[in-house]
Amino acid sequence: TDANGPRKGYYESALGGTLFLDEIGDIGMECQAKLLRVIQFGEIQRIGHDHPITIPEEERPRLIFATNRDLKAMVEAGQFREDLYQRLNRCTIRMPPLREMTEHLPVLLPYMIRRYAHRYATKVQRISQDALHVLQNYTWPGNIRELETVLQNALMTCEGETLRPRHLHLDAQSTLPALESYPTLIHLEEEISKSATSCEIPTLIEGEDGWERGIVARAIHQRAMRMGDPFVAIDASTLSPDDRSSPPPEKKESCFFPRLDRGTLFLDRVESLPPRCQRILLSHLDEWNMMHLGILHGKPQVKWIFGTNTDLAKCVADQAFDLELYQTIQIATIRIPPLWRRREVIPELVAYFLRSCYRQERIPEITLSPEAEEILERYGWPGQVREIRRVVEYLAMNLGSDRKIRPEDLPPWINPSATMPGRLELEIARIISETYLRCGKNKSKSAKRLQVDRRTVDKYLKIAEEQGLSP
Repeated sequence: TDANGPRKGYYESALGGTLFLDEIGDIGMECQAKLLRVIQFGEIQRIGHDHPITIPEEERPRLIFATNRDLKAMVEAGQFREDLYQRLNRCTIRMPPLREMTEHLPVLLPYMIRRYAHRYATKVQRISQDALHVLQNYTWPGNIRELETVLQNALMTCEGETLRPRHLHLDAQSTLPALESYPTLIHLEEEISKSATSCEIPTLIEGEDGWERGIVARAIHQRAMRMGDPFVAIDASTLSPDDRSSPPPEKKESCFFPRLDRGTLFLDRVESLPPRCQRILLSHLDEWNMMHLGILHGKPQVKWIFGTNTDLAKCVADQAFDLELYQTIQIATIRIPPLWRRREVIPELVAYFLRSCYRQERIPEITLSPEAEEILERYGWPGQVREIRRVVEYLAMNLGSDRKIRPEDLPPWINPSATMPGRLELEIARIISETYLRCGKNKSKSAKRLQVDRRTVDKYLKIAEEQGLSP
């Protein structure tokens, strides 16, 4: 094609060799007709010529085609010629996507690490089992190119000899971290694995609002389902409380969740479901159970997971939640204790989010002083994990240059004693403010004259400004 005058087309240019046409599903119907004529008769026709040119069979090139689309479905949709599809389909090699070949990653990754080692002057020699597990449970929408990008970024950020989960930047982890890289939920591993092995039994996750219910639900999904199976998360509190928005239970249809044949359906804040929706959900679960028992035809491979931040037993007693539905979903229950009951993990969470935040900004990691750690452990954290992340973002914006968190660096709502400076601090702020003015508002000169560091000048100038002492 594209032959015009003395210029040869692709087919003619490949005579005696091989012509490889990629993305064959994207060519138009007119070009498909030309291609079919070339394959059937070895004929080409240049633009402006009335008669085709027949290529001797011994000179015709070998033809190889490739596509990432379902050509059979395109034929059925009238988007691809059936006669051309039959010609192309005589000898087919299917290359499975990376998500179907993750069992080969233990062999592939060391080879890729050695391949990139010299380019990035890295010390990395191996990958930890936790990091390998994260990679094997990722869906790889970008296939092998995405794996190369993830690995190259990891090699640039890892300073040791072993790649660990914190070095991996996966798209799926941008919203929820993997359980293996999340420090406060590892103790639930046994319960999560047990839940994952029982696909026919629903799982109820009880815990405070925050990310952790979602992390546990996704961890169950990753252990229970095959790679590529969907994970559908729905927040029941966003559903309309109007009973008229829901169809009657006998229709076996739902306006608030999809019908799945495979995968995981995570319905969070299930206590928020309107009463009529609760009955619809119960009818679906009854039908699902009968399929597993063989009473009804079919056996969908669907894992049901429910999340709540409320005592559902109390909701049942208050007639705010359906008793039968509660008895159905609470057979396997995973309880995530609130942060105030596990204060010892708070510094780990702060460090986790700090590493994540500063890794994204390519800023060196920072440390937490014992005094600041003690204050963080004493705080009640009413906002749970989300509040910890907000505090980390506050620190990322306001931390000084020495990369160490002290009590005075914490936000006012965490460290109330830092909000109201005492008389001595006010006097120091006044002196530093006046010195700063005499030094021409040069902080470095002010610090040198007062024989203090630049950080101290910044701190007391900020107090002076807040208390109206600024020159």
